Amino acid sequence: MIEELIARAKEKNLLLEKHRKSMRYKKILGRLVAMNLLRTTDDVLLNREKMKLNDLLWAGKIEPRILELIPAIAVKKPSAIVDLENAPEDLKTVIKEIKAANPISKFRKVNPKDYMQWLGSVGQRNRNPTKLKSFRFQKEDLELLKSFKLQGMSEIEAVRKGLKLLAQSVRRAELRDND
Repeated sequence: MIEELIARAKEKNLLLEKHRKSMRYKKILGRLVAMNLLRTTDDVLLNREKMKLNDLLWAGKIEPRILELIPAIAVKKPSAIVDLENAPEDLKTVIKEIKAANPISKFRKVNPKDYMQWLGSVGQRNRNPTKLKSFRFQKEDLELLKSFKLQGMSEIEAVRKGLKLLAQSVRRAELRDND
């Protein structure tokens, strides 16, 4: 019984070693190292080529960190992956959840907290993906935004500053009410 388990473990280890030496794996790992997402002591081929989704998924079976990285790359740097439009359903689901800021599904047995940790490392560092919101402004609001623009402030900067000031005002009012 134990000898059989040891024999199976040795077989699996030999197969993993064979895969780790393959060009397919070295190219994927090399691209991820070139993107400054992973570090390794393995001999890799640094490159800037786009990665095939099937190769990424395959390499993720060898190196678990790659499976953790795939959702973050798909959301923040989709141009790095070829054939992303044909992603498997579990990846499509996770991408939608990340974009909606509500990741709850596992991706290939990877928990959301494990793949979400990589979002700040991919693409623009330390920035989470933004979500598009559309609003209808009244004429007076548009004139205010235009006046801010003339002062060198973008529309989004004006809206963000306004939201922050409103949040501070609400907090102050709550503190006064609690006193």
